[in-house]
Amino acid sequence: NTQCCAFFHCHTPLTNCPSTVSRETIASQGDLDWANKYEIPGILFDYDMNPLRGGHDIDLKHKTIVFGDYKQRPSFGFNVKTGEYVDIK
Repeated sequence: NTQCCAFFHCHTPLTNCPSTVSRETIASQGDLDWANKYEIPGILFDYDMNPLRGGHDIDLKHKTIVFGDYKQRPSFGFNVKTGEYVDIK
């Protein structure tokens, strides 16, 4: 089993969307809920523009956001052979 120490992900670009489409470049409520559910910190790699609007340059500056309770410790692991989460407490 592999023990998870953080939840890392990227949010998708809006490069091919019309300029009427936008989103915030922050950890979403879903991101926060997931990190808190599994008791691990989250790391988000996203664009450094807020809000991000459709049609933007794909090479805009990026930022890294750390979110969640930094004192959290994993309560689960991930079995790479079965693709299942396992309780480690």
